[in-house]
Amino acid sequence: MIRKQLLSVLNWLTIKIKQSEPKIPKPELIKMYVLVRMDLPPIHRAVQAGHAVAEYFMRDLPKQAINKNGELVNWYNGDIIYLGISDENELNKWKCELDSMEKKFATFLEPDWGVPQETALACISFGHEFEALPLLTV
Repeated sequence: MIRKQLLSVLNWLTIKIKQSEPKIPKPELIKMYVLVRMDLPPIHRAVQAGHAVAEYFMRDLPKQAINKNGELVNWYNGDIIYLGISDENELNKWKCELDSMEKKFATFLEPDWGVPQETALACISFGHEFEALPLLTV
């Protein structure tokens, strides 16, 4: 009986301590986001994603972004998130959207398929603008 009461008191204390602990916000994580057209065959999706990442670095675009607090945060070859978009029209919409937000990005223009076409886009960001997009499937 005493053991049961002691456990009950310890449980109550644990709950009270957890309730009184300050909530520490999780830091925002900067990532590279790669948007890839889902109308491409699966093997091309992976290749085009790689081309977009390479294009980003070949253009020597910024490797950082500004967080909600206005601080410049560097991306050190951390997470790369591959997301699916429907087609080239949606890619063009994202280019306009990112331009309007003054975000830096690179697209890859595939020259080897007859008529050159843009296939993927790479951007370093905190990703809030991409939350509704699905992960890329290959």
